[in-house]
Amino acid sequence: MVLLVYGYDWRLSEVAETLGVSKSTVQTHADRAMRNPGRARTALNSAATNRVNARLARVLIRS
Repeated sequence: MVLLVYGYDWRLSEVAETLGVSKSTVQTHADRAMRNPGRARTALNSAATNRVNARLARVLIRS
């Protein structure tokens, strides 16, 4: 989520719709990442992030 928002300049609503989560969930993750960059790096390596990446890949492949 953080990469899409800050790396690719996606709007929060675009990320939320693509990943099937609420806009407030995206905002929360983006805010947390900006407060603690080390935690964001850890999250990017987590299993949860891998699931999000897999979901995003499926969505992008369908496009």
